[in-house]
Amino acid sequence: MAKSDSIPWIACDVSSGAAVENLIATTRRKTIDGYLTSVFLCMRHEIRLVLKTGAAGS
Repeated sequence: MAKSDSIPWIACDVSSGAAVENLIATTRRKTIDGYLTSVFLCMRHEIRLVLKTGAAGS
């Protein structure tokens, strides 16, 4: 695995239900934010191009 593909480890006390719940909520939020941000940034440019060229559905 390349260095840029390394997986970050997050410390969590798995004997604590509250700590696990917090870990899940935090990682879920970061994942969803990442997906939504990437889609928004791509669509922002794609929609602008479609409106400019009138090439919707081509």
